[in-house]
Amino acid sequence: NAEYMGVAARSRQLLHKGFMLIEMSFSKKLSSGFEMPLVALGTWNLPKEECGTVIRAAISAGFRHLDCAQDYLNEDAIGDALSECFSDGIVKRDELFITSKLNNPYHRKQHVMDALKKTLSDLRIDYLDLFLIHWPIATKFVPFLPNRRGFDADYDPWNTEVDYEVSLHETWSAMQDCVRAGLVRSIGVSNFNVQLLHEISSQSAIPPAVNQVESHPYLSQPGLLAYCEKRNVQMMAYSPLGSPGTVGAAEPRLFDDHVIRDISAQHNRTTAQV
Repeated sequence: NAEYMGVAARSRQLLHKGFMLIEMSFSKKLSSGFEMPLVALGTWNLPKEECGTVIRAAISAGFRHLDCAQDYLNEDAIGDALSECFSDGIVKRDELFITSKLNNPYHRKQHVMDALKKTLSDLRIDYLDLFLIHWPIATKFVPFLPNRRGFDADYDPWNTEVDYEVSLHETWSAMQDCVRAGLVRSIGVSNFNVQLLHEISSQSAIPPAVNQVESHPYLSQPGLLAYCEKRNVQMMAYSPLGSPGTVGAAEPRLFDDHVIRDISAQHNRTTAQV
């Protein structure tokens, strides 16, 4: 809560001073042929009531990539904020790169497209720039109302059993169908290790364009990065600042690391910039 409000406030301060935080030119061409901005605004734990303020401030500050997920249960509020930004002329849809993710209960082939259409409805857009399998595990189906934006208060997609009869190949086949239907431009995975990524990449007509995983100086995953580079899969880091809001009292904080602090002091930069 405080972290997001701080981002919004700091963005407004910099804008008043004539600064642009994020350059749109910082992008990478994916194997799908589309350009992906390298810096994204993560929306995990973003409260619904703050989506309007944060999304508007981030876009105004120069962010052009929004990282969303059905699992975050805030896509309907983000969609309302996006709609306002579009109608107010702050940004056009084709100037944004919007990512979302398939939640675990919808890995069966017959559920993937419906889950995607639910996300599109919640976000109030016609297509996703990037659609990821959020986790490499399928769980039992959890019903939702496809024609209703958002979810009921009792919707619980987490407390459900593992569905051992669904393979990653079945899910990936349906992900490819989403591209062919014109609802998604690029597809990829999240939280996949080398073995799982190889299994998907070696047997697909449309290979994964992105693998989004936790990565920061305390978890650099060099072996996974090397494999991604070899297979032309863009490795995308989440929690690049070490997720300070989830660090326990006895755990090291990346922002307090003396090596990073020394580097930041030498170059007159913040620890986050380093």
